Amino acid sequence: VGRKDVVKPLQINHLRRLLAHLGPTIHEAGEMRSVRDRIICDLAYITGMRLGDVVQLTTLKFLNITVEPGQEYQDFPVIVEGKRKVVRRVAVPGWLVIAIQAYIQKERSASLQLVRQRKDKFTTGLFLGHPKSKSAGKPITGSAIQKMFALACMQCGITEQIEIEDEP
Repeated sequence: VGRKDVVKPLQINHLRRLLAHLGPTIHEAGEMRSVRDRIICDLAYITGMRLGDVVQLTTLKFLNITVEPGQEYQDFPVIVEGKRKVVRRVAVPGWLVIAIQAYIQKERSASLQLVRQRKDKFTTGLFLGHPKSKSAGKPITGSAIQKMFALACMQCGITEQIEIEDEP
């Protein structure tokens, strides 16, 4: 509670809790949970991309990057088109590029199988609906990411919903 014009960054303990809740890293992906939401959050907070930037990403931006052994902590430039068609370059660390490429090959691929079965239009959008959801194979929307993030913050105890009753 407070002023709406004051930005309050996440505390490190809240960030750790949120990331763990959103899903495993690609290295922990032996879990049966999805890595998509974790990668979306990692991309946003590490690169500073806006929600609209993340939603507009395509697989082509990441499949053309080669991360050699030892380059996991090197930054790789990715060009994004943001608000008002402003083009900018963001730095994506090699370990995150590797995670995104693994997501493309596994989880995203599984989601695309349903597109092929339904004979829907193919998409190069990077983030798709979960394979077991109604939106499987379809690009994820900004509002879906906002809902996912808001729900995760509430479930982690970072935010809470307060009901305000009108006075009679």
